[in-house]
Amino acid sequence: MPYLGSTLFVVTVVLLILASLLGAMLLASALFGSAVERTARACEHRPKTSLLVGLPVTTIAALFCAALSKGPGPARSLATVLGLGLASALILGLAGVALHVGAKLWSRYDVDRPYRRLVRGAIVVELAAALPIFGWLLVFPLLASMGIGALVIGLFSRSPSRAEYGALGTSTEIG
Repeated sequence: MPYLGSTLFVVTVVLLILASLLGAMLLASALFGSAVERTARACEHRPKTSLLVGLPVTTIAALFCAALSKGPGPARSLATVLGLGLASALILGLAGVALHVGAKLWSRYDVDRPYRRLVRGAIVVELAAALPIFGWLLVFPLLASMGIGALVIGLFSRSPSRAEYGALGTSTEIG
């Protein structure tokens, strides 16, 4: 039992990170609801395209930030700003993916509380990404890339009217 304390610490930190990611997704949805809705729509209607757009965008942005972080002072500052922008795009993209997943897990209680779709989807996405090895190395990077790609697609697409889509970007039809 000499490792019990460190194991509990790691489990606690992971749970706090997952809870804060859920909070960040809810905050992103509250502040930038239309972007999250368009991202969820892109995930629903063009999932393969979202992934194929997101993989190079995410890879190039991450490599560019990493290369800038090795440079002198101003380059490091620029890398910090670009890294924060990439992290913000990641949160918005993951919120859209979570909203899409949560909408697929529809419940009759969602009519009064549309944020429940996002919470349910975020929990499913986080649990899938928390799976050792497979989730860390495959599921999370692919979902993150898909989310960023869907965000890019959603930003450059026209948005349908509110009458066509219900609150938090899900179709008002049940089926």
